[in-house]
Amino acid sequence: MAVAITNNVKFDDCIATLSGCDNHRVWSLIVSFFGDLAQSEGDHVSGTLLTKFGRLAGVKPEAMRVALHRLRCDGWIDSERNGRTSHYFLTQIGRAESATASPRIYAAAEPFGKDWTILISRPGKRIADLIDGKGAAKAGFWFASDNIAITSNAHIISDSQVLKMELTAVNLPDWLKGSLLDQDLIEACASLCKTLESIDLSDERTNGFTPLETATLRTLVVHNWRRVRLRQPDLPDWAFPDGWKGRECREHVARLLERLSRPDLPTLEAEV
Repeated sequence: MAVAITNNVKFDDCIATLSGCDNHRVWSLIVSFFGDLAQSEGDHVSGTLLTKFGRLAGVKPEAMRVALHRLRCDGWIDSERNGRTSHYFLTQIGRAESATASPRIYAAAEPFGKDWTILISRPGKRIADLIDGKGAAKAGFWFASDNIAITSNAHIISDSQVLKMELTAVNLPDWLKGSLLDQDLIEACASLCKTLESIDLSDERTNGFTPLETATLRTLVVHNWRRVRLRQPDLPDWAFPDGWKGRECREHVARLLERLSRPDLPTLEAEV
């Protein structure tokens, strides 16, 4: 993406830093925008607002149009005309998917209150084949191998099909910790951690952000974190190998989002 240029040097610096994490898919960036700012039923976003957001985020108008068309075809968003302006909103599917992901994305602390279990099936028997539904990941299963998994939903598999053991920090060996994350994810998380750590919003210039600038920065913070957070198992910090930067990333995200208070849609629409 191109980097936006405004009259706010602090904003431009932050945008350049956040845009440098990776090549953002525009449709995915729009999902992050709606998930953070327009997730509720009845929330509508004008095409004018989306275009201006895209410009600040470095997205070309034609790329925004293509991405919106794709999301409509995929059933994530819909639109309606109001005079000469189109207004976009999440479909029921889009709201449901966003609501499912939000607790993991915005949690300021590691997940607690769950009973995690290690499952081991006999060699040659895939645990995924024992799970009813659309997919093991959606059911909350995380695989170390075809016949070893960790889950908080062990009850959906009968005791006679697998060996079940309570997961604790004591009985979780290093080799199993390392098998839960691929190297690309480990490197992406470490890179994002450095990026987020480098963003300083503690000075008075932060107060000079317009509501839309604030919304744009929030979206990029959420978007970069979402791409890492939703790929990692929803497990406590002690379940990951030494050197994993997930906890530090989570803390940096919480710090930045606290500083960048979420503006409401009427305020954003009034700005454009």
